[in-house]
Amino acid sequence: ARQAKANLTHTASGPRLTMRREGVKSYIVAIAFLALLVNLVQGVDGMQELGACSSGQQCNASIEGDDSRLLQQRLHHHAGSSAWSTGHHTQTSDSLSMDKPCSSYSECLQEYKSGMRHMLLQEKLAQVSSSSSCDLTDPASNGCPLANMPLNQSSYVLPGGKTACVNASAPFRFQVIPGDSDKLLFYFQSGGACFNYETTVKDPQCRTETKPADPVGIFNRSNPSNPFATYTVVVVLSCDGSSYAGNVTRDYLDPTTNETVSVVQNGYWNTKAALDWTLVQIPTLRYFVVAGCSAGALGMQLWARTLLGSFADRVTGTIGAIADSYLGILPPQIPAGLLMLEYGACTVPLWTPQLLQSCLQGTASPDAAYVDAMQEFPDTAFAIITGKQDRTQVRYYNLFASSQGLPTITGEEYMVKANQLLDRLNTQANLVTYLIDSSEHCWLPKDYFYTSDTRGETGALQPPPEECATCGKGSRVHCPVSHHRCSSDECCPRTPGLVGGLTFPCPSAPNGFNGCEYEFKARNCLSPPPPLVEWVGRFPVPDCGMVASECSGVILREENWTGTDYCSATQAGKVVVKRGAYC
Repeated sequence: ARQAKANLTHTASGPRLTMRREGVKSYIVAIAFLALLVNLVQGVDGMQELGACSSGQQCNASIEGDDSRLLQQRLHHHAGSSAWSTGHHTQTSDSLSMDKPCSSYSECLQEYKSGMRHMLLQEKLAQVSSSSSCDLTDPASNGCPLANMPLNQSSYVLPGGKTACVNASAPFRFQVIPGDSDKLLFYFQSGGACFNYETTVKDPQCRTETKPADPVGIFNRSNPSNPFATYTVVVVLSCDGSSYAGNVTRDYLDPTTNETVSVVQNGYWNTKAALDWTLVQIPTLRYFVVAGCSAGALGMQLWARTLLGSFADRVTGTIGAIADSYLGILPPQIPAGLLMLEYGACTVPLWTPQLLQSCLQGTASPDAAYVDAMQEFPDTAFAIITGKQDRTQVRYYNLFASSQGLPTITGEEYMVKANQLLDRLNTQANLVTYLIDSSEHCWLPKDYFYTSDTRGETGALQPPPEECATCGKGSRVHCPVSHHRCSSDECCPRTPGLVGGLTFPCPSAPNGFNGCEYEFKARNCLSPPPPLVEWVGRFPVPDCGMVASECSGVILREENWTGTDYCSATQAGKVVVKRGAYC
């Protein structure tokens, strides 16, 4: 605890962090909790190892594959980086009981670490050849022009400067896939979180060096269904575990060598380098989308206001933002912005003045930053995608809860907390949500991006739900929540907690019927929710276009939520319409 207090004014890689007298209590509460977490993580007795590397090999927790050849390739790590190689790992499964939570901190920690390995390591990783890389610090690079990069192939830019990875021997690089010059997808890669000795040095729970993914999901340029197949793509690769906001150098004492290990976490500077290069290379745009998955979704939410502001004057068409699989739900007793303090993120210019004060008090949350962006750009459609029982987010919650002796949760209980948060965010007129009946984590960069709908990762391969199979257009059906019977060109009655308490079209009314106070259906039994790939393809929403919140299940108010086969009434029927001069 003394060391935690001493670190309150440590010098980061940016401005010195100082405290006002009135902020001391908030700082100490937040940092003391992290100090406790460090001690708990380092002091767990009898922690079961998840396998072992073969004798004499060094293991990197962020490069494991899913077949024997890839596994052997990825067991190799840089020979001089033993500080990141003391953990011993083999391939692990991602099993999690969604109805029986872990019961102790040790069990929750093991569950969390196993899940993070599965999430980070299951991806087949692309090889980065020297011929496809460009070093911005080399005068002969001429700024690494986008025009010189091969179309639809990955190139990599090494920006140098303040950029860094946890593994100091591995330089930061970002990935560029050239496409149409007037369309840009700026993407934040998933990558885990590193926040103390245990999770950063001993057994890394984040990527410690850049590892581009194979062309799957939205990076599959050959799939004709890919809505971003022709976009120019810039991927900020994850390698520092600071949620793309870090600005700090951390010193850890390695108990095995009694030596100090210095770790630079400069996620802010990594992202800024990619953004600065992109602004030079792309002066004008028609369409711009910013997105991210998992830790990348956290970074994307923190950076959304800055990114949209940087490109707003350059975009002649429309802009979109998609956060995939990160809601940042923690027990209410734990400060929401705990890690932002540890990462030195309060010293970087990502915050509005009001949110900066929250950051300095350890209470700034990524969703608050996302809301700031929504409010500053009211004509932009924002989105959140999440599995109803996202196992990785359940583990994240349980890790922190168990460290403080607080109750852990099941997948069903997570769904309640997720919907409560999404209901609060739903007050923003330009936000829509896509909830999937699944415990999977991350959707955009996965093969099942093309086969998923609200029913799960293979839902789009199944026959459409037959909610009105015996009825058809114009037949009598029940209105959601009120259970009032209606048909054809009729309106469902005003229902508290549903579409603002306005009347709305009957579920069997012809699509396009708008004779009610609210013009959109809360439930549509004629047209099922669109597949995820089709829904994502509506971003950025063009002039006169629209996108709606989607979910499968019975529409219920919060007091009636039970199980997982339901959708929140607050989010039902939410539609974002992009008004234009000629609509």
